[in-house]
Amino acid sequence: MQQSVKKILADLIDHLEEEGLYDWSDAKPLPQLPYSKLTTDYYDYDRGRFIGELGGSSRNGISVYDEDLQTLLTQIVQMVLFKNIVHHTKDGRNARTDILVKESRERIQNAI
Repeated sequence: MQQSVKKILADLIDHLEEEGLYDWSDAKPLPQLPYSKLTTDYYDYDRGRFIGELGGSSRNGISVYDEDLQTLLTQIVQMVLFKNIVHHTKDGRNARTDILVKESRERIQNAI
């Protein structure tokens, strides 16, 4: 069944509210939910790679749509926490921050 953008966004907002994250910002600590202690480390993973390694299909009775909403939620939280969506290289490094570090090192070496 196809979903409209409006429906997906409404469902995503509902999901953020259910997780206690709708009004959350990086200026506040992550909310403590009864079923888990959320930390920065909890969200520091490549969600796309994680789903890909699972085979991309639904599991444990969770629909693909609900998994995709969780993926969007995870990526939004990553944007708040880390200022970008986390993408890991094959060796597990954050592809975004490693690139920035390499650029900074090159600039420093060129300036000397």
